Amino acid sequence: MTVRGVVAAALCAALTTAALAVPAGARTAAVACGDVVTADVTLDADLNCAGGGLVIGADGVVVDLAGHTITGSGAGRGIDVAGHAGVTVRDGAISGFTYGIHQFAKNPSSPLTVEAVRFAAAPVRVFAGVLTIGGTPATCRLDGLDRQLGPVTVDRCSVTGGVVLRDANSSAIRDSRLTTGWLNVVQSDRGVYTGNTFDAFPVSTGVESRRNRFAGNVFRNAAVALGAGEVYQPEAAGVVERNLFTGNDIGLRATGFRNVVVRDNVFSGNHTAGMLLMNQVPAASPEGAIRNVFWRNGHRPSGVTDPGGNPVRGGIHVWTDGAEATRIMLARNVGAGNAGPMIWAPAGQVVDGGGNQGPCAPAQNPGLTCF
Repeated sequence: MTVRGVVAAALCAALTTAALAVPAGARTAAVACGDVVTADVTLDADLNCAGGGLVIGADGVVVDLAGHTITGSGAGRGIDVAGHAGVTVRDGAISGFTYGIHQFAKNPSSPLTVEAVRFAAAPVRVFAGVLTIGGTPATCRLDGLDRQLGPVTVDRCSVTGGVVLRDANSSAIRDSRLTTGWLNVVQSDRGVYTGNTFDAFPVSTGVESRRNRFAGNVFRNAAVALGAGEVYQPEAAGVVERNLFTGNDIGLRATGFRNVVVRDNVFSGNHTAGMLLMNQVPAASPEGAIRNVFWRNGHRPSGVTDPGGNPVRGGIHVWTDGAEATRIMLARNVGAGNAGPMIWAPAGQVVDGGGNQGPCAPAQNPGLTCF
């Protein structure tokens, strides 16, 4: 072989080796609606789909939208992850699908990561696995989330629409703005909800959603900002602490105030009442409502009554069936400027922890001291 031939062969081999070394994730592709993606891909254009968008066909795939949008016509799935694990979708927008992303994980530990994706009219629905959604409030926008059988972490997102967490233990929503929708926590334990603003976004925790913690949030502009469901065991009590409830009709409402601790919150300017606490089941919370502050609640009551027909208005309104085991503990709750009583609690319905500030009603209550 001539020198020229040897050089040419060596150059060809070097180029072939270099080509083989290029990672799949480096490629930019002109994918089409309905394509099955089996390797990392970066979109080079928007996709407008009459049916479904992309289908994931392998584990560990990264779909980089690269600022582009996958748009549907109101049906199908924007990205169907199927049962694959370790999938990441990032940096773009998905709109106009029955589900923006849909996954039914085969393994409860399978991760799915969504980074800086804006959804519009395309809720996310994920069964099982471990779901992480994050970005900034400008780049991470959810429009509905149905999460079942596994945890979800939502960090620094803008959220609208209905959010349902069902059997979603160890979930977290943090530092996010949630507007014009609702959050239902259904038999989901050990959730952490901190640093959020729930604006016209009522929250409810179902019966036996245990050890959930709501701390440092703002709840405003809802009929009932937080509906607290009962928990059966004291050691599994839920905690509501250091939140601001303002501009709601009722800040916090409990139909069975059992093993829920409400402490160190501020209730300000709620139209009917700061808290409406009711209980007809035995073994109320050993700790109840403690060290909460009530300011100018009850000035625009909506006509709500308790199960006994008593009008609700003011700071704290308590109603139980009168049995000793259903009494609600109140301690060191204070306030001023409320229309109606600071605490309304008939005789025999409260365990007095001391330090509560009046006025209290109805009439003289030997079981509750108000200073």
